[in-house]
Amino acid sequence: MDGFKARATNLQALLRSEDAAFVLIMTPASDVATLASRYAERLKEERIHIAGAIFNQTHQVPAVSDPEALERSANAAGVAEDLWLRLKCCHDEWLEVSRRDNTIMTSWRTDTGMPLVKIPRLEHNVSSFEDLTLRRGS
Repeated sequence: MDGFKARATNLQALLRSEDAAFVLIMTPASDVATLASRYAERLKEERIHIAGAIFNQTHQVPAVSDPEALERSANAAGVAEDLWLRLKCCHDEWLEVSRRDNTIMTSWRTDTGMPLVKIPRLEHNVSSFEDLTLRRGS
């Protein structure tokens, strides 16, 4: 028991030292960000440094700058009207999800003052750091 207590004391000292910092990792969902904010406050109360946050699986969908030109281009390419409408609807829905994600992340940054990194939602599973670095470059 004495050895366990000594290791726990050493671990607490390490976590509070300037040699260590937490990075909070979460998805951009409002309930998750709220829980992470509470957790960050608890860590601060314990004098544990938080370096920032990583928002994983973010949706970053660009807005279409000229929707009419895009529609004309689709028509000229022979895209059927019903397919065009479904594509537009799908894009609009994902654009709304992207805006929601960005609102949550902006609110997090404003509320906490912490830096954050956005990791996009990928089409494949990532099970190692190598997977992440290899896939991001492709």
